[in-house]
Amino acid sequence: MLGHSLGGLFASRPRRILVATVLIIAVLCTGAFAYWTSLPSPAGPKVTLTSSPFELSMMLDKTEYSLTNNISITFYLKNLSNETITASLPYAASVSPDDQTFKVVTVGEGVDTSFNQSYPTYTAGDDPLLGALPFSFTLINSSGVVVDKIPGAYAQMVWSIVFGPYASLNQTVTVNLAHYIDSEGHPLQKEAYTVIGAFEAYLNGGARFTWQTPSIAFTIG
Repeated sequence: MLGHSLGGLFASRPRRILVATVLIIAVLCTGAFAYWTSLPSPAGPKVTLTSSPFELSMMLDKTEYSLTNNISITFYLKNLSNETITASLPYAASVSPDDQTFKVVTVGEGVDTSFNQSYPTYTAGDDPLLGALPFSFTLINSSGVVVDKIPGAYAQMVWSIVFGPYASLNQTVTVNLAHYIDSEGHPLQKEAYTVIGAFEAYLNGGARFTWQTPSIAFTIG
């Protein structure tokens, strides 16, 4: 009787080990899936131009869009020097907070814009530029034709940005493609595009300079 009991006990051990192994694998897989799904989405393509005293970067949130998507273009400008630099913009267009096509989020670190006049349509929040667009971006279609340059109609205002040593300016422009109309009054089509970013300014009251990024390709399908 004891022999039969021991035989049954040892015969059931491989089954218990198999069940335990399956449970462990299931727990590990569940944990791994939860970990990966908790990670932030991978950043989109990024290009950078370094030309003293600034570093200018531009990044998209992804490379494939539909006509009902939003496209987010992020600009990052950093003073690479240990000197204070005043950048006076040759143009400054502004985005109203109730604009249906463009939304702007701007964060500055070590920048001063306090002596600029506020735009009456955009006075709330912590945006150091009050809705102004110091950067521009050019859209080019698959035929090499410039579709649009944003901002296109430059406001007749003077904006100056004082960059302290190693200061930076980060601005994300989100474009609602469903509402977007190009410079010819047409919506964007389903095709391949490239975008080029730029920053233009007079430095310390002197010469005018332009920083222009390499292009980023994306598609609208």
